Amino acid sequence: MATVALGVAAGSGRPAEAPLLITFDQVGSDVVATLSGSLNITALSFGTTDTFGALIRSDAALVYTGGAVDQYFGASGPGTIGPGNTRFASSRSGDAFAMQGSSGRIAPPAGYVSGTPLSASMTFTNQTFATLGMTPGTYVWTWGREATADSLTIQIGVPEPASALLLGAGLLGLGLMRRRA
Repeated sequence: MATVALGVAAGSGRPAEAPLLITFDQVGSDVVATLSGSLNITALSFGTTDTFGALIRSDAALVYTGGAVDQYFGASGPGTIGPGNTRFASSRSGDAFAMQGSSGRIAPPAGYVSGTPLSASMTFTNQTFATLGMTPGTYVWTWGREATADSLTIQIGVPEPASALLLGAGLLGLGLMRRRA
């Protein structure tokens, strides 16, 4: 689905852009989080630079891949992705990123430039969605309008076919909006 949005943006002569997607999947006895896509931060307000460890806290929609980040505010969406408390990742790799859905905070790597591709992963060894306190489903945060519009989606578990189609349509729509900008 993100590939469709990447293809649309690539045809415009600008850098490929796709809304940021974070997936949480059960892989054997582990939960693996994968982050990919890019962000348009121009409609967000800068807060501060900070450093975080790799963790989740579902009762506040916190997802941190670890590292130094610039915090921006102004996203709106769900305040929770489940009833769980803080759980640290067993391992992490890739770009620094943090978000706190409950406060509308989006935090790309320190010095991030809008549209730059992001990629990261975290593994929670010997965990399940239930032990992490995560509720399977799709959660979306949005910000900006028209040329500055962007979104971040968290997908916990494998989407049902109807959900996958809806998510794909949303990603395609955002890709088309970016192409027109």
